[in-house]
Formats: sequence, C-alpha cells, structure tokens
Amino acid sequence: MSLRKYCLLNTITLLFVAGIFFWSCRKERISPDWETNILAPFFSTRLNISNLAGDSIIQVNPDNSLKLVYSNTLYSFNPNEDAIAIPDTTVKTIYKISNLQLNDQVITYPFSLGRFCQQLGFAGSLIIGNNGNNMVINPLNDQQSGDELINATDFFQSANVIEGFIDITLLNGFPIDISNLVFQIRNQINNEVIAVETFTNLLSNTQQTKTINLAGKYVEGTLVGRIIDLDTPGSNGSNVLIDTSDAILVTLKAYDMVVDNALASFPAQNIIDEDQETQYQVSGGAKLKTIRVKSGTLQLKINSTVKEKTYFTYSMPSATGPNGELITLDESVPAYTGGLPSSVNRSIDLAGYTINMQGITGDTYNTFVNHLEVRIDSTGAPISISSDDSIYIDYGLIDIVPEYVSGYLGQQIVELGPDENTLALFQNIKDGILNIEDLDVNLEIVNRLGAEGRIKISKLESVRSTTNNAINLSSSELINTPILIQRATDNPLTPSVLSFNLNSTNSKIKNWLENVPDKIRYELNVFLNPFGNTASYGDFSYNDTRIDINMTAEMPLSLIASNLKFCDTIGFNLQSVNQLKQLKS
Repeated sequence: MSLRKYCLLNTITLLFVAGIFFWSCRKERISPDWETNILAPFFSTRLNISNLAGDSIIQVNPDNSLKLVYSNTLYSFNPNEDAIAIPDTTVKTIYKISNLQLNDQVITYPFSLGRFCQQLGFAGSLIIGNNGNNMVINPLNDQQSGDELINATDFFQSANVIEGFIDITLLNGFPIDISNLVFQIRNQINNEVIAVETFTNLLSNTQQTKTINLAGKYVEGTLVGRIIDLDTPGSNGSNVLIDTSDAILVTLKAYDMVVDNALASFPAQNIIDEDQETQYQVSGGAKLKTIRVKSGTLQLKINSTVKEKTYFTYSMPSATGPNGELITLDESVPAYTGGLPSSVNRSIDLAGYTINMQGITGDTYNTFVNHLEVRIDSTGAPISISSDDSIYIDYGLIDIVPEYVSGYLGQQIVELGPDENTLALFQNIKDGILNIEDLDVNLEIVNRLGAEGRIKISKLESVRSTTNNAINLSSSELINTPILIQRATDNPLTPSVLSFNLNSTNSKIKNWLENVPDKIRYELNVFLNPFGNTASYGDFSYNDTRIDINMTAEMPLSLIASNLKFCDTIGFNLQSVNQLKQLKS
C-alpha cells in the first residue's frame, strides 16, 4: 500500500474514532443558568471636621478661623414628679341617716257620754236611761273611763322619736262643765306611758290644748287613751238635755316628727343631705389652693343598706370644668334586701377640671368638697328605716396628673443622684487624645418653677466610657456651694436664669472636656422654698415645669489631636422584601 493511502486511511480512522468519542461524551442539552456575584455599596457618606462633636455647630469667625459651639441640657429636674406629685387618695365615708321624718298626722277620737257612763255604775245607768230627756246631773268626782284604742298605724307601726310633738286637744261636748280631767296616752303593747296631761275648768262646748314633747320616746302605732280622773260639778241643779252621743272629742296632732328608726310609711324626703371634706396629704408640707387636672379620674362606689330604693345625687362643688361645667351624678340604688349592700360604681374623667382645694369655708388647703344627697320616694307601704342604715361611699382621685397647681409648694430637700446622663458633645470620638487650646463655657440654671430653690451640686463628673476615666468639675462658685435660684413669674411664664462662666482660670473645665466625655455623672440636691412660704401661697407649677442645668461651650478649632478616631452611624433602609432576599452577604 502506498504511503498516501496509508496516511489517508489513518486520518479517516482517527476522525472516526474521535467522532465516536465525542458522540459518546456529549451532555444533555439544558437551558442556560446565570448567577452573578456583584459587590456594590448600599450607601455612601463622608466624615469631616463637622462630625467631630455631636449636636454642635461649626461657626466661622471674622478672621475666617473656626470655632465649635455646643449647647445642650446637662440635667433636667421635674419637681412635679419628685416633689409635688399628687398621691392617689381613696376615702371611705359613712353617711348615717340622720333626719328621718314622718308625716304630720291628726287623729280624732270621741269619748262619748254613753260609754263614759258605763263606768259610773247606778249613776251612769240613770243618765243612760234618760237619753233624750232632761234631767239634773249630780256632781261626780274621781271618775275614770275605759281604755279607748287610738289607731295611728296608717302613719307608722312604731318609731323611736328623736324629736317631735303631739298636741292633745280636748273639746268638751258634754252638757256639763268639767273642773278637772287627767288624760293618759300609753302604748298598747309595751304599756309604756307616753303622756299624762291635766285639763282644768274645761267648760261645756269649749276646748283646751296641751303639747307633749316626744323626744326620746318610743311610740307604737296603736295607742291607748284613757281618762284616769274626771271631776265635774254636774249640772249645778239645772235640768240638761241628755244625749248619750255627746262626747269629749280628743284630737291628737303629731308634727315635726324626726325619728331614729321607724316602721312606717315614710313620705318622700331627703334622708341624707351633707357636705364632706377630703384632705390630701401632699409631700413636703405643701398647701395647695388649686389643681388644674391634665388627666385623672374620680372613682365613685356607693353601697346602701337602706331597705328602700334610694336616689342619690353626688356632686363635687369644688371642681369646675373648662367651660364652667360642674360635676353632678344622679343615680338610683336598689333597696337593700339582706346579704351584700346594694351597690353602684361610677368613674368620672377629670381632665380639664380645676379643683378648688380650700374646702367649704375657703380658708383651708389640700381639701376638696363632696356633696351627697340621698332621697326616698313615698310608696305608701310601711318600711323599716333606721339611722343605723347607711350609705357608704368609696371615692378617690386616681392617677391625677396636674397641668397646673398653685398655693404653697412646701419646703423639702430632694436628693438627686448619684446617677448619670449621656453627653453628646464628643460622642463621635471613639479613641485618641484631644488637647484644647482654649474654651469658654457658660452654665445656666434655669428655673421655671414658681418657687424659690437652693441647689447644691456635689458632683459633676465627665466620664469617658472607653477608659472609664472620670474627672470631677472643680469650681468654687458652682461645686459644693449652695446656689439660690429665684422663682419664675407667671402670666406669662418667665423663668429665672442664673449664669456661671467657666474658663481655664476659674475652674478645671478644660481638663473636664479634654477627657472627651460621653457621659456625665452627677449628684445634687434641690431645696424647695428654703426660706418657707415667702410668697404667701403664691407658688405655682405647670406639668412640664423644669429646673434645667444647661451648658453652652465655645472652643476654637485650634487643637492638638493624637491618634484621634471618630466615627458616625448612618442609617439605611431596603425598600422591599425582594431586595432583602437578593442580599447574600
């Protein structure tokens, strides 16, 4: 075989083998899948000299030099939270029924001549036998009548009388004069004598009245009347017409009846009508004249043991709403039937109300006034009511946050600290040494409280958290020196301001700030009204009243910094959940 053919055959063979090889190794056809890893920023920002200190500004001086100005509140004291807080006060008051009145009532009962003669034996029979005829009646002495029941049960079954009266009127309807008559009234059941009254010279067809004081007596609804002695000259020898229906007419008039307890048909009446004063114990000896309420409630619970449906009106006359409205609550309480007292619960929102705290007479303090009126209506049915029956009221001012108070805010020392606050001045500096060429610091004590105060700052340290290095500020004017601050004035509210300038010569404020603090530690006390009630109850305080210690620092941006490291935090926000899922790392 020639060389050309041999080479051609070898070439064909190799191609055939290669074709078989590639055909056997061919992969399945699939769709393309692309996965990319992209490194991209979420945000961009910049740090420069303006980020050196937090909450500060860079100002340009006339000579084009720069200075850093920082102003912030180092400490803020709210006296309403620490010294003038209004405590929750819940009072349980028992209103005893003290004025149960019965209706005036009149009962008339005749002692007829015929019934009277039945007690006289033969003489009486002779008079009865001449009914309709004229005859001479002989003198009679030491005569008595029988018992006559007097029914007053339509008015009451029984009563313990605190005060009240009965007028006994005797009209002599007999045809003869009566020289002496002793009349007795007693209870039917317990036989207790209520009254014994003597009538003299009671001429025929005339009347006399005697008044009985019932105070302290127990009176039953069924009484017994009896003539226990009667003397008469008779007809003085003259014939008189005998009519056995002629009578001594006894009229009992009960009036002005006030009872301690009774089983009776009571008329509609107020059984309680009473003012009640409630006094707060406010801290520090404060004596408040007014409280204007920002938020809080009057909680009211009324329990009754009165065995009759009662109607009550509760009012708080010392509280006035922003438009002059008064607090009045009208409710009814079911009759007490035994077991637990009948009860009603109510809550009244006091927001916006001004409460006069000077009591009923207007010359006290920390005292508000409640008024309760409890009524019963007449049902006509006899019921048992006693002065031991009571209305129990639990009431209180709960969660009172005052918007404004006035009066005398008391005299007390409030200890504050040891504690700490953040200081934003150098919060962005995380490491390094700072040497300030010069600085000027002004500390202000701003008093928005309508009361004098005395502040003593015993510690005001600058603290660097990374090293826990603390430097206490030294200043003979400011530290460990009682500082008197004047009261603010009102209408409009004008705070009093006391300023202290601190620099490198009168204090160590330079070292204090070169500590690069991010916190301050403090310890101080505030003495409210150190000289007492000098404003004669003219103190005041608003809800947001503050006593602030403010610092304003100015320093030229001429400083030496060593290994200074400062940083800031930038917030960012992914716009959707899908974007968040695309974030791999």
